[in-house]
Amino acid sequence: MKSILALGLAALCLSGCVSPGDAISPREVTRDFEFDSIRWNSGEAVYFAHHVFEDGGKVAVCGSWAESSGAVDTLNFELVSSMAVDMAGRRLVHSVVFFRKVATPEDLFGSSASCVRTDVDWTPEMERTPQELKMTRRRFAA
Repeated sequence: MKSILALGLAALCLSGCVSPGDAISPREVTRDFEFDSIRWNSGEAVYFAHHVFEDGGKVAVCGSWAESSGAVDTLNFELVSSMAVDMAGRRLVHSVVFFRKVATPEDLFGSSASCVRTDVDWTPEMERTPQELKMTRRRFAA
């Protein structure tokens, strides 16, 4: 039974832990980043810092996240895996599981954000186009 559970967890991790692009050097979270949060009914929240920019002619995405309680919560990890980054109606990354987790929301600013380069070509109008962090799922089971 334990081996079936371990295999199931390994498959889940492989399906959710795959990076959406090639990892590139981390970036410090600065005022250039967008800051968002999602609050659960319990009052707990998950906070995100994310940034889209040009890297080698491609779109790159960086991010970090934190939990309000600082405790590891399975539902928070499910939420993070369900978040995507869009720009001008185009999906840039399908999941932000590559975002670096930091200890507290206060630690987001100045933290080192994980980054990936996507296969999406950068265009000049993207400089002025807002990025959007979007939930791809709305239901989560405890």
